Amino acid sequence: MFNLLPDNFKKQLKTEYRFRLLTVAMSFILFIQLSFFIFLLPSWLISYYREKDANLEAEKMNQLLLNSNLNSIASSTIGLNIKLKTLNTVLDYPKVVPLVLTIISQKNSNIHINELSYSTPGGKNAHITLGGISNTRESLVNFQKNLENTGDFSKVDLPISNLAKEKNINFSINLTLQ
Repeated sequence: MFNLLPDNFKKQLKTEYRFRLLTVAMSFILFIQLSFFIFLLPSWLISYYREKDANLEAEKMNQLLLNSNLNSIASSTIGLNIKLKTLNTVLDYPKVVPLVLTIISQKNSNIHINELSYSTPGGKNAHITLGGISNTRESLVNFQKNLENTGDFSKVDLPISNLAKEKNINFSINLTLQ
């Protein structure tokens, strides 16, 4: 076969052919990518909105559970408050805090209270039991007399056995309220 074209035209024709081939290949790749995105877009939109709906449902469920828990807690708290109010109206007992403050104000530095027990065996009469250590016998007797002189207690009972030792006396005082 005879070549009638000069070499520079042949080179130009080859480069032009390669350019056209590259253009067709790039167009094909672009077409495939566009078709990929076109076919993928509906699936992506559907999954995006389903995820959004699922998140909203989960949030609603969490709020519903939280509200139901709060409602049950609130109702049980209200019920407990009603029961406590009923108990407070039924039981007639002296206030404890002023009595404890009276006891503390009457003790001196030689008396160390380790135990304080409050009971109402009959519902109306209350008993307080104090336990502790006294450095000296005199300070324990003075503490007993100070408690009797307050007038808040109908009976202050200090057993004689508590006075057997002279120092570091373990004592127990029984107080009956008026």
